[in-house]
Amino acid sequence: MSTKRVLLLVAITALVIFGYTFRADLVEAVEVMRSVHWGWLLLLIPIMATNFLAHALFFRSALRAIGVTPPPLRRLFGLALAVAFTNVIAPSAGAAGVSLMATTLRKDGVKAGQSTFIQLARYAAVYASYTLLLVVALLALLIGEGATIASIVLVSALVLNILIVTGVGVYLVYDRRAFRWLFSTLQRLVDWVARKFRGGRDLVGVERIERVTDDFFSGVKQIVKDRSYFKQPFWWSLSGNIIEVTSLFVVFIALDFVVNPGAVIVAFAVASGAGILTLIPGDVGIYELAMVATFSLAGVPLAVGISATILFRVISRLIILPFGFFFYNRYINEVTNGTNS
Repeated sequence: MSTKRVLLLVAITALVIFGYTFRADLVEAVEVMRSVHWGWLLLLIPIMATNFLAHALFFRSALRAIGVTPPPLRRLFGLALAVAFTNVIAPSAGAAGVSLMATTLRKDGVKAGQSTFIQLARYAAVYASYTLLLVVALLALLIGEGATIASIVLVSALVLNILIVTGVGVYLVYDRRAFRWLFSTLQRLVDWVARKFRGGRDLVGVERIERVTDDFFSGVKQIVKDRSYFKQPFWWSLSGNIIEVTSLFVVFIALDFVVNPGAVIVAFAVASGAGILTLIPGDVGIYELAMVATFSLAGVPLAVGISATILFRVISRLIILPFGFFFYNRYINEVTNGTNS
């Protein structure tokens, strides 16, 4: 049995155990969802569209920051949706999305290393910008009612974790040898696994890693010359995070439940982090359990937390998957047929 199937089986088992243990709360969650105000949930469509626009604007400003002429904004908007779709159907800690972007933007004169750079820069900016949001969350939990000691400790731990990882990331960016060692190690690991399924052929290869590393550091050198170049991409990343958190907050409004904004920020941060690390298709189970558990720690009634999580996940997937598939199919056909949209 493949690793993905084992992980999926583990996730399903965990969900079954959770469902059986908290079956009374699940029944109550169904009752809560029956009273949902669907008009509020319709707002998720323009909110999520704005979120992907923020992603596209990040890509455009990041490409400009490293001295590359970006493709039209509408193309980057479609690419943001296609990347999201790819990361849902083929979860690999974001690697599938990086590959799609590199392949697509190559036709726009963007080197693979430059595409990799802006994708990694986006993940880094999202991660770093959550520091500001988590500080806001901590203040909201301290000021608001219903917050638990556990939730406050969790936020403090997340902020500390982000600061440590950011420090390690900065070190890797400034130390070329450390960066090359890390990615060369990852390349050997990926190719070792790939050779077992590809008839002995590498998936990445040493030459590709060296080429990507050179292109990546040319982008880093450009940013280091003038750090102000990256201010705009950072603010677009922060805007995207705020929009995503807002979409989850709207779900609570639709459920007619007053929730501490700090609880929403923390739950979204924890669930997103758990979702990125899993190899389960669509991060089914892990994301939901992480979000529900965090809501519970923050003092949100379990039935309400379950209802909000299910509604948010189902509706967001219904929005992302069809539009993401459209653009994914479009760009895959473009690469295959040698055309450019």
